[in-house]
Amino acid sequence: MPVTRRCVLNEKRDQAGIHLFEIIKGDLGDVDKEWLAKQTYLSGELWSYVENSGCCQTELRIRSRISLTEPGKTAPTFEVFLPLDGFFDHDQSTLDKEKLKLARRLARELASKVITALANRK
Repeated sequence: MPVTRRCVLNEKRDQAGIHLFEIIKGDLGDVDKEWLAKQTYLSGELWSYVENSGCCQTELRIRSRISLTEPGKTAPTFEVFLPLDGFFDHDQSTLDKEKLKLARRLARELASKVITALANRK
């Protein structure tokens, strides 16, 4: 399975007592169910992304959810819902730059919430 080289979660994994986060790309339905049942894993989704653009400005909105499931459990131990908004003037930036900034912010904030939740459950 392909694993990404850089993971925002791995930057702070020691705070939560985690050895390594690996990212499995693809559908969890394609992963061996016996192996998965023995793992602590995160799953998540983006269920809303909106670009509201006018003549001079654009508003970006994204809604995301991430959940942690521990070995032997069928229901998540915790879930994090995170809505984010961004806004920029077209004279100051571009849509591509702002989408990348929003994506990086989303990754940082989700990772922070997950690390905090993992660290606090001990």
